[in-house]
Amino acid sequence: IDASDEDLMLRYKLGSPDAFEVLYKRHAGRVYGYLRRRVGSAERADDVFQESLLRLHRNRSKYDPAKPFLPWLFTLCHNTLVDHVRKAETWEAARAGGEGTSQA
Repeated sequence: IDASDEDLMLRYKLGSPDAFEVLYKRHAGRVYGYLRRRVGSAERADDVFQESLLRLHRNRSKYDPAKPFLPWLFTLCHNTLVDHVRKAETWEAARAGGEGTSQA
């Protein structure tokens, strides 16, 4: 398909799974690479990548086709990454705070 990303996202927004498949094939490697470089581990990158795709699906109705798709996509991925890091830091802090505190 020679359609622009913006047109494909509009089609996906309107319910076309084929449009999502094209967008995925075009950008999955780039998005995954972006996330992988920032989180360090493949396992964490996989988690953030999957969550980013889920958020893309959930937020597709908010996409404005008058604006470029790639910056929107990478903003969504970046925000997902930030949320993931915050969640991990909160969990680690809670875990560290609970260790060795059960002294009588």
